[in-house]
Amino acid sequence: MPAQQVTPVPSQRGGILR
Repeated sequence: MPAQQVTPVPSQRGGILR
């Protein structure tokens, strides 16, 4: 599972990564 990937759902890291 890539740590830095743009996801449509809020992740544990604080939301969508850009």
